[in-house]
Amino acid sequence: MRARLSRGQDGSRTRVFNVPMAAIIESTVVEPLAFTPFPAWPGQEESRGIFVRRTPVLSETATRTVYVHGLGGSSPNWTDLMGLRMPSSPGIALDLPGFGFSAPASRHTLQAHADAVIRLLDDERCGPVDLVGNSMGGAASVLVAAQRPDLVRTLTLLGPALPGQPPRLAHLPILLSGVPGVRDKMREMTLRQTPSQRMQGLLDLIYYDSSCVTPERRAEGIAELQRRDELPYTWTAFSESAQSLGSAVLKRRGAQLWQALQRVPAPVLALFGAHDKLVHVGIAPKVARRIQRGRVVVMPRMGHVPQMEDPVQVADLMAAFEREFVG
Repeated sequence: MRARLSRGQDGSRTRVFNVPMAAIIESTVVEPLAFTPFPAWPGQEESRGIFVRRTPVLSETATRTVYVHGLGGSSPNWTDLMGLRMPSSPGIALDLPGFGFSAPASRHTLQAHADAVIRLLDDERCGPVDLVGNSMGGAASVLVAAQRPDLVRTLTLLGPALPGQPPRLAHLPILLSGVPGVRDKMREMTLRQTPSQRMQGLLDLIYYDSSCVTPERRAEGIAELQRRDELPYTWTAFSESAQSLGSAVLKRRGAQLWQALQRVPAPVLALFGAHDKLVHVGIAPKVARRIQRGRVVVMPRMGHVPQMEDPVQVADLMAAFEREFVG
């Protein structure tokens, strides 16, 4: 696939790939924009044991945005992006089964997580939503949009865990956590570290620059780790999810995810961090070739969680995408 460079009047550079309906755009924003972080949005356990956080509804006619976190994450991963989008779109962020404050399920597979999202959307009865997923949540969201297109107006993927990843050292703990016998040893080794040490290691893995994390956000993350350590099902939900995700992304089953992405009729916005240690930016052209319509954006100096590292830029990209594709 060949590419050409074009330069806009403002000096921005765009790398356009020869695909029918999608273009890869190199973002020119290199420094996160300053803003005041939002407090955590209130939440409660709703139907079927799923914990949901919501922003205030400022307009009953506005399209809702539903946010799906990644492996090991939870609904507060979306706090700031939800706040920035709140004036135009009320936000709904769920904890997937076995994560955050949600009860565990009988299965913690990629399809089971997609089913949990579908049940939430069915229960909402608010019309098609703007569905947003990060990492594993991105892969689950692809399944949702392909299997229930009536529920999804647009699909936004941030560092989506999709097939075609070159094996990386950072993948090893995730893959090993799904191996019986090994995962218990890994849990023991993990718990030997203090919550503060574990949080720093996690931030270094998912951020391009972990020094941008505020003391408040760091403290919130440490407190969540400590709370989750006390739950009997935390490691089971994580390891089963990791095993299912690894099978979907790194084995032959990966073809099913690509096929699902090709079937998604909704416009797709896919954002990739140029310095993502978990999802290789090299799959961006593969996404561009497979979506029916949409945009793929490569964000410089960005890691695995753009919605946390630079929520302002992500909110702006989503707003521009929605203006172009849904009016």
